[in-house]
Amino acid sequence: MSVDEYRVSADADDGAFVETPVKPPVDPSQAEVSALLRSKGVRPTRARCGVMSLLRDTPTHPSTDSILDGLRERGCRVPVATLYQNINTLVDYGLVSKFLDGRGVARFDGNTEPHCHLICTQCGRIDDAEEYFEVRPKGGAESLSDLGWEIGSDGLFVHGICPACKDGH
Repeated sequence: MSVDEYRVSADADDGAFVETPVKPPVDPSQAEVSALLRSKGVRPTRARCGVMSLLRDTPTHPSTDSILDGLRERGCRVPVATLYQNINTLVDYGLVSKFLDGRGVARFDGNTEPHCHLICTQCGRIDDAEEYFEVRPKGGAESLSDLGWEIGSDGLFVHGICPACKDGH
C-alpha cells in the first residue's frame, strides 16, 4: 500500500496521538479501466490496467517497446513476456487494436473504433486523421455500417510525410 498521508488522532485509551495511514484515493481513470476490463470478462491485473491506462493517455500508437518504457516511467515494472501476454489478451477481447506501421512494427491503439491513421513514411509518426480533418460517410449516414458495410480492418491508413519531416526537423 502506498501511503501519502497520515491521519492524526488521539488514542481513546491514553490520549496519545496516533498516526493512521490513509490510503490515497483511487485514481478515477484506474477505476474506470478496471470496470471496463471487468465488463468484458477480463481480470483487471496491474499490468492490464497499466497498459490500458497508458494507451488511453497516449495518442502516439506505441510499439511494445514504447509501452514497456511508458509503464516503467509510471513506476509499473512488468516483465516483457507478461507484457506481450497481456497486450495479446487485450487485443483478443477487443479492448485494444493492433496494426503494423509502415516499417512492419506492431503498434497499439486504445481507440478501437474504426478510424483513419496518418503514417509518416520517414520517421514513423502515427496520428489519428481526425486530429486534422473529419472523415464521414456520404449521404448523411452516421457510419459505414449504416450504408451496409461491415468494416473488416482497424481502419484506413494514409501514408505520407509529416510536417516535422517535411520541414527538415
